[in-house]
Amino acid sequence: MRSLYLKVFLAFWLVMLLVIGSNMMVTWLLAKQFQNSQSHNEQVATYAEQTLQRYLDQGSDSLNDWYRQLHQLTGLRVLLLDQRARSLNGEPLPPRLHNRLHNRLQRLAPNRDTDHQRLISPSDRFDSPPHRSMMAPSFRPIIWPIEYQQRHYLFVVLNPHELIDHLYSGAALVWRLGLSILLVGLLSFVMARYLIRPIRQLQRTSQQLAQGQLDSRVGQQVSSRKDELGQLGQDFDRMAERLQTLLQGQQQLLRDVSHELRTPLARQRVALELARKKPGSMQALDRVEHQAELLDELIGEILLLARLDSQPEQDSKHDTNLNRLLQTLTDDCNFDHSRVRLEADQPVVLKIDPKLINRALDNVIGNALKYSQAEVSIQLEHDENEVMIRVRDQGPGIEPSMLNKIFEPFVRTDQARSRQQGGWGLGLAIAARAIKQHQGDISATNLDPHGLEVTIRLPRA
Repeated sequence: MRSLYLKVFLAFWLVMLLVIGSNMMVTWLLAKQFQNSQSHNEQVATYAEQTLQRYLDQGSDSLNDWYRQLHQLTGLRVLLLDQRARSLNGEPLPPRLHNRLHNRLQRLAPNRDTDHQRLISPSDRFDSPPHRSMMAPSFRPIIWPIEYQQRHYLFVVLNPHELIDHLYSGAALVWRLGLSILLVGLLSFVMARYLIRPIRQLQRTSQQLAQGQLDSRVGQQVSSRKDELGQLGQDFDRMAERLQTLLQGQQQLLRDVSHELRTPLARQRVALELARKKPGSMQALDRVEHQAELLDELIGEILLLARLDSQPEQDSKHDTNLNRLLQTLTDDCNFDHSRVRLEADQPVVLKIDPKLINRALDNVIGNALKYSQAEVSIQLEHDENEVMIRVRDQGPGIEPSMLNKIFEPFVRTDQARSRQQGGWGLGLAIAARAIKQHQGDISATNLDPHGLEVTIRLPRA
């Protein structure tokens, strides 16, 4: 069961069913207690005395009328027997009752007059049947002995369960249980919808935010509630508004920086064209132009990544030999530094955008070369699920609190990374965004005793 709606619904239903079951159990226990209580004995004794008094006052002919009156008032079916278990109104006994009393009298024949009390036992008195039918195998009537002027009588209640019918009866139990289940089910349904509706609205809004719809809000339907879910909706909307403001400000900053850089680049090209007219400065001017073109390309990629942040686009991914890409980067870096070492075993082919991954790796490796005068190692590892690229330098490392912040735009670690090294703090930010476009992950860890390791993980799927 993964549905919270179903869990809440069943939780309410089961709890209420337990309450109902407990109520039924208490009713049953009270019924059993009443059945074995003194008040039960007194009630049966009262009916027995009234029946015997009717017989003594008006004779056996009046017993049938009395039986009917008592049945109409109490629902009980009773008989009055003599000491030999014969009906005083002349009607035959029910077969089961006749056989039961006859067998008991047969066993007690020598002591019939002196040991009349042994004709019955405690279990005969108060063992009530679970069913109404007198023909049921478990039927056991109540047999109550009466003594009047040294004569013994037996008062028999054929359906003793009527004594507790107001507490516990089959038809009433089914009706009460069915109605209770229906009402509890409806209550659980209403409560589940009341609790789950705002949660589902929060879920839809969070999914819209994850898809880049930064203007999505929970709305007044949830925020106007006066409970914890309403407060959660208000906090969620404030968070979404703050997130939208931050992301839009960040994107606007990137656009502004790019725009401001393009202006001096355009002026630089104009100056280069004028300088080419002077003899002897062509080689230097060509190098300046090349650097300007690289800077312009970098600005274009920053704008592309900014657009991908706000609205992901389809990129050009295809199968790429990662070993060959890393080897090319290593050769380019060694052309100037000659201290980059690549460790790669088996060839790895991934479906990637080689331009973005090349830019990400170039930024990470270039960052390591800037702040480490010793060897920089690149390790390529892979398993069935992912490919890992580790770039290790032997520089001073960075503050632990900055390990996650270095992948944000325009963040620089002035203490460990000297500002004199140059850069605007965009290299690792660009690398992080490029890796994110491939559903990968990038992280940094300080090495012992010194150095920094940047780990890039790319999924195979």
